[in-house]
Amino acid sequence: MSYLTEKAQYLRGLADGIKLDSSSDNGKIISAMLDMLEDIAGAVEEIVEIQDDMQEQLDEVDEDLSDVEEYLFDDEDEDEEECDCYDCDDEGLTLKCPSCGDEIYVEFDAISEDGVVTCPNCKEEFELSFDCDCDGDASCCNCEKE
Repeated sequence: MSYLTEKAQYLRGLADGIKLDSSSDNGKIISAMLDMLEDIAGAVEEIVEIQDDMQEQLDEVDEDLSDVEEYLFDDEDEDEEECDCYDCDDEGLTLKCPSCGDEIYVEFDAISEDGVVTCPNCKEEFELSFDCDCDGDASCCNCEKE
C-alpha cells in the first residue's frame, strides 16, 4: 500500500468519523472528492508497480547487452597484431633516415602517395619500405604490403 493510498483512506476515515452527511450538497462534493482521491491513489500505485517491472526488465536487457558488447568488442584488441615495421602512433611514425642515420619523426600526411619521405635533417628523400608481417593491414602503420 502506497503513501497516497494510506492518506486517501485516512481522509475517508476522518469523513466517516465526523459523520459527514452524504446527502447534503457539501457532503456530496466532499464524498465525490474522497472517491476521486482513492481512485487517483490506486492509479498511481499501479503506475509505480508497472514502472518497477519495466525497470527490472530494462536492467536485464542492459545486462544482456553488456554481455553481447563484451563478446563482440572485447576480442578486437586481442585479434589485432602489432607490426614491428616502425615505431608509430595515430599521427605518424619514428624511423631512421638511411642517408644521415638520424632518428626522425614523420607525420603520415607528410608521406607522399608513392611512399617518399624527406628527412628534415639532411633534406634527402628516400622511399619507405614496409617489410613487415602485417599483410597490408591499413591499421598497421598505414603500410600496404606489395
